[in-house]
Amino acid sequence: MGGRADAARMRRAVFAALAALTAWRLAALGLSPLTLMFDEAQYWSWSRDLAFGYYSKPPLIAWTLAAAARACGEGEACLRAASPLLHLAAAAGCGLLARRLSGAAAGLAAALLYASLPGVAWSSMVASTDPLLLAFWAFGLFFLHRALESGRWRDWLAFGLCLGGGLLAKYTMILMLPCAALYLALAPGAARALSPRRAAAAVAAAAAVAAPNLAWNALHGFPTVTHLRDNANLGGALFRPRAFALFLASQFAVFGPVPFALFLWLAARMRRAAGDARTVFLLCFSAPVLALFLVQSLLSRAHANWAAAAYIAGAVLVARWCLEAGARGRVLFAAAAALHLAAMPAIHHYDALAGESVALFDPMRRMRGWDALGAELSRLRAEHPGAVLLFDERKTMAQMLYYVRPHPFDAVKWNPRGGARDHYDLTTDIASAAGRPLLLVTERPDAAHVAPAFDAARRVATLEVRPHGGFALRRDVWRLDGFRGYPAGSAAR
Repeated sequence: MGGRADAARMRRAVFAALAALTAWRLAALGLSPLTLMFDEAQYWSWSRDLAFGYYSKPPLIAWTLAAAARACGEGEACLRAASPLLHLAAAAGCGLLARRLSGAAAGLAAALLYASLPGVAWSSMVASTDPLLLAFWAFGLFFLHRALESGRWRDWLAFGLCLGGGLLAKYTMILMLPCAALYLALAPGAARALSPRRAAAAVAAAAAVAAPNLAWNALHGFPTVTHLRDNANLGGALFRPRAFALFLASQFAVFGPVPFALFLWLAARMRRAAGDARTVFLLCFSAPVLALFLVQSLLSRAHANWAAAAYIAGAVLVARWCLEAGARGRVLFAAAAALHLAAMPAIHHYDALAGESVALFDPMRRMRGWDALGAELSRLRAEHPGAVLLFDERKTMAQMLYYVRPHPFDAVKWNPRGGARDHYDLTTDIASAAGRPLLLVTERPDAAHVAPAFDAARRVATLEVRPHGGFALRRDVWRLDGFRGYPAGSAAR
């Protein structure tokens, strides 16, 4: 009886901790002085034009931001609020998977470990595709494991729906299929129990969910394929040890130094785990994902968050080992939790803790000053009634679409080569501003790249804002009149 009461108290304590952590993150969003990053501003602009796809991502992030804006407005905190809630859902998925594999204590430990990860703490403060992907990945693993053991139709269909939902969030979700194939190859018992008909139904369910995005890509010439190819960036030198070392080091920050070291150690001992189907399952859905992006970083580049899907199964794997390793495992788990909790205030309240020293070291500089720059551009735009904003790169365009008031939804992007290299190339056309003056907003020192296409070009302002002494945002604004068409031969350049 005492054991059951202790378990109930532990369960309540973990649930309370997860609720408190999520509430803290939501409150921190409301207090944050940080402006949207370029990606967030771009996703917001997508949300104002709902579709089944966008140039670089599937549509679920745009749909999520549209729902958030409808629920509580378009402020930064509201647009970001779904992220901590989705990470809470992913923690629940981790907990359910770990509980299924190793019991209630493992479930609680895995949920707590995942929610405390430094990468999750940071991701909870921004609007991105990762929280959506990780929530679907976590529940997808849970339902897949249950389907492989139960063989029930409902479990296979639930897995298929998670797989399809994840594909609408981020294409990284497709890696779940080769990971599953690897597991079936290494776990003969699971392969023998597999029902091909039910598995095919799951894949069909996933395809049905993802079909609108596939159709959108087909109608638009598969722009996402172009983006993925550009992201791979395999056209240059294919051996970059420095990029590899930086990516590997970044994973200690994303997953936490103690969990990542343990994960690498456990992955290196995979042969010893060959007789434990549960450990093999977790390694098959984590180690190959990390390995893929390690190779990518060596050949070209990889951003720190690209391997995030590995850390769903990774968190369960590490939590299970810590519980099963006795005293040393509990010490390492406690050390990891302590380090993660110590890092959270710096992640959630960096400005308040850094004070004036933020000018000396500012990892958040990409998220400063855009509101002030937007206010300056708003005033200048009002002095040129009827003028259309023109941008020559997507990052400034995305930020100004959000921060200029009223929102300049008629803005266009300079695209002399034709084709599409980003969302705004795909959706705007300078011809829509025919007969109207244009205000070019550029980071370049002059307007030589656009002036030949106009009857007149004159600089009307230099906008500069200084969020702090160590950082400034500067853009020149040129008034352009009499568009004559893109220069001959520009499409070939």
